[in-house]
Amino acid sequence: LLEKLSNQDSINIYETKHKELIEIERKIVVLSQSKTTTNISELESQLSNKQTEKLQAAADLSKNIDESRQRFDAINMIYKDIMKTVLKIDSELKIIKRSTGNIDFNVISTNNGIETSELKGDSAKKLSAAAIDIAIRCIRNEDHGFLAQDGIIDALNKSSAELFINKIKELSKKYDFQYITTALNENLPENIPEEDITI
Repeated sequence: LLEKLSNQDSINIYETKHKELIEIERKIVVLSQSKTTTNISELESQLSNKQTEKLQAAADLSKNIDESRQRFDAINMIYKDIMKTVLKIDSELKIIKRSTGNIDFNVISTNNGIETSELKGDSAKKLSAAAIDIAIRCIRNEDHGFLAQDGIIDALNKSSAELFINKIKELSKKYDFQYITTALNENLPENIPEEDITI
């Protein structure tokens, strides 16, 4: 057997097969690298597409904010009016566009141009949230619908509650929507007309 393996024919066969095996291994490596490169290229392409989509979405959002500025300003004006009338707070809604395309939505109160902490109290926070919803209903009222809120008057003293009710009556007539709020009976101002109260 050893003699057969060591004769020239066997050596020639071995060398030929060895070369073929090396070539096969080389092709396997090339194919493997090619597949990896293809996978990486596909992933890079998908990532690039996602980044493009994100930038486009951010641009669309930014454009939409700019196009909606007039409507936002109208909402902001009503919000400011409610807060000034009821709690004598100078406040406004702010939309801040970030360079990433994201937006921040804030409410701030000011005194002579300096930001204050007047919106930090519980009553002011509750009225501020309610005033935003009311202002939006006034401007986005294509269905001439209604707005229901819970316990806004309960968060206010009786003088502020009366100012709030009068302001909402004015706005609901002007912008043609129905306003409903719940309140504890003992928190109602004395001079609210009976027709405005449902027990």
